Amino acid sequence: MELLKYGIPHRVAHDLESLVYVLLFICTHLQGPHNAVRDPPLYGGENSSEHPSGIRQWMLTKEPKMVANLKFSSMIAYFEEDILPHISPYFKPLKPHISALWNVLFPQRLTQPMVGKEATHSTATCLDVINIFKSAFGDELLIEEAIKPSTILGKRSHPGDLISATNGWDAVELPKNLLTAEPKKNPTTVRQSKLMKKTRRGK
Repeated sequence: MELLKYGIPHRVAHDLESLVYVLLFICTHLQGPHNAVRDPPLYGGENSSEHPSGIRQWMLTKEPKMVANLKFSSMIAYFEEDILPHISPYFKPLKPHISALWNVLFPQRLTQPMVGKEATHSTATCLDVINIFKSAFGDELLIEEAIKPSTILGKRSHPGDLISATNGWDAVELPKNLLTAEPKKNPTTVRQSKLMKKTRRGK
């Protein structure tokens, strides 16, 4: 908001603020994992105008200061009314942690009226945000959710379940033959290698 509204130099706190926006977009636009888009979607669908989240309004203009004003209204003044209630049901267990993330970025909004430039200025650090994530990873309710059987949207996972894959992180273990198979050799490369060895030997 501070960048959009006042054009000040970039700060780390701005990236931390953007992290919350990305998380909110995922939890509001998607119905669940596997790219299952919610109905109505936050954007891109014929009925996207029916989505109740204040986030949708941000996408209706490209004018930076207007976007800043819309974000200020829905994120600072009406966060608990315009944003949190409209997270998709699948992601609702994350609501208290998303709220904690936002409050660590702008704690002053909870104790005093938020107006002017100071209202968009955050002094949060990376460590502040890391501590919120640590708290989420240790949330017993989230862990219990992860233990539940798979739903039509897929298995909920927590860090202990995640497997590193070539295309990112997945909750499903990769087949062993994919992990142990020898990489296929390019025939052309093999022939070139043999020719080079012969050349070095003077053959």
